[in-house]
Amino acid sequence: MQTGNRVIIQYNDNLFISFIDEVLSENKILIQLPYVYKNETLLNENETYNIIINTKDKVINALVKAVGIKFTNRRKYYIIDILNSICKDNQKRKYERYFCNLHYKINLLLAPHKQENINVIIKDISLGGIRFLTNSKIENYLCFKMKIWFENDYFIADSKIVQSQYYPKANYKNQYRIKFENTENEYLLKNYFENFEEEKFRFTLR
Repeated sequence: MQTGNRVIIQYNDNLFISFIDEVLSENKILIQLPYVYKNETLLNENETYNIIINTKDKVINALVKAVGIKFTNRRKYYIIDILNSICKDNQKRKYERYFCNLHYKINLLLAPHKQENINVIIKDISLGGIRFLTNSKIENYLCFKMKIWFENDYFIADSKIVQSQYYPKANYKNQYRIKFENTENEYLLKNYFENFEEEKFRFTLR
């Protein structure tokens, strides 16, 4: 484990993304306080959590407990005790996946002569697919083309819904997981989100 490793916190069927800010000891780390929709995600110090830590060559599955909170002028951090863990080799996906929380507008080519622009929050994306939240409904179109614009050009792919979930009490009620096939202009998407990650989530809303 080292500073900058991504941490995925699993709680109540939700996933929250954070990063290791400091490795305090072999079984203690300091992580950034995760945010969802600009709201703080608070961890209960009386509960245990499952987390996944992605390192360069390992995936660490751990049972942890938040034992304290640290404040600075700009950020809040949790002190995390690792109670036990299982480490395995990092099996690389076919495509690198980029985690984000990015407000965007995408273009759906739903049928001949039918297009729709929808506002989404992209949660993660790769050349193989995308997961996003939206208040638009697209269940009636299981297969379609998706355009994602980057300035004056666009990435386009044949798209298929592989999973949808409905959250009636959430601000964005629909979540979709989409599989990409027959992609064009892959470099646009790859370059944009590589730069996006390098900036550590300092992005502008489109």
